[in-house]
Amino acid sequence: MPPKHDQFASPAQKLLGLFGALLFTGREYSLTGLAGMLGCSKQTVLRMMESIERSREVKIESRFSDDGQRWYKARTPRIRPNVSLTPEGIQHLVLCRDMVMHLLPKGLRDEIENTIARSTAFLPNLHDRGDALVSISKAMVKGAIDYTPHQETIERLFQCIRNKTVCELTYQSSTASHPKTYSYAPLRMVSYREALYVSGAKVAEEGSPEIVMRTILCVHRIKEVVPTIRVHALKEEDEGEGQFGFMCLEPFRVQVKFAQEVAAYVSERTWSEDQVVRQLKNGKTILEFTARSRPEVVSWVLSFGRHALLLKPKDLREDLISVIEAMQGQYQGKK
Repeated sequence: MPPKHDQFASPAQKLLGLFGALLFTGREYSLTGLAGMLGCSKQTVLRMMESIERSREVKIESRFSDDGQRWYKARTPRIRPNVSLTPEGIQHLVLCRDMVMHLLPKGLRDEIENTIARSTAFLPNLHDRGDALVSISKAMVKGAIDYTPHQETIERLFQCIRNKTVCELTYQSSTASHPKTYSYAPLRMVSYREALYVSGAKVAEEGSPEIVMRTILCVHRIKEVVPTIRVHALKEEDEGEGQFGFMCLEPFRVQVKFAQEVAAYVSERTWSEDQVVRQLKNGKTILEFTARSRPEVVSWVLSFGRHALLLKPKDLREDLISVIEAMQGQYQGKK
């Protein structure tokens, strides 16, 4: 797998990245999270914190959480910093807008448009406004969902995520005949394959919001979201990120052989952070990676048709053979 691009390569860039994250986001960061974000040790982060505090440009507040983690946050300055944007910086925002607009309801799209347009007021030269707002990208979408009817749902989920609020959520599963309502703690919005999901946990109906089951829900299948006064301290689990598959199930190793016709396509992409790619002398490629969803692996291998051969795991290979036999029977009119 090719090495990742490190945007905080030099010590100076790491210090600027730390300063910017604290000052401009207003978020609270853990010492562990900052070390991971900047690609350095916790001791290095602590030394940079000391440098920032000695500069007296910003006051840093710190605390220890119940689990012993140390957290940092920049105190809001009394005088706003004098910030100016560049046309290139605004074009990067326009780029992000173009790539995700199809996932958002019309009301949110209009709000994003207006916000980006207002940001041009921070350009040093206002004559650059027209160039900054030029669209240079486009997202090609298959099977998009119109989220305009779901704008209120999305905004209420945002509200609950920001405020760490439990909600009463009514959900229509694709396999159930009637919607069900339960207490839910939304933790993060997720986009995956042209659709929006909310990741969170079903919690106890009364008392302390203890986790009953962690789950991911399709936003367009949510019928109603009613925020409550109950708050929680749950955190999103990052376990399994970087592995193949959307559903977070027990991880397993997969090995697939690909024909020469698709070898370049497969080897040019990252399917799992720990993947291993072997190029064979006959032009074929063997890809080995960690997955966490058996149905998604089966569907993915089938998408390559005769150009992919699942080698491992053996039991999943047998499941795939059964699917292929059922498909053959269906096309031959046997099922």
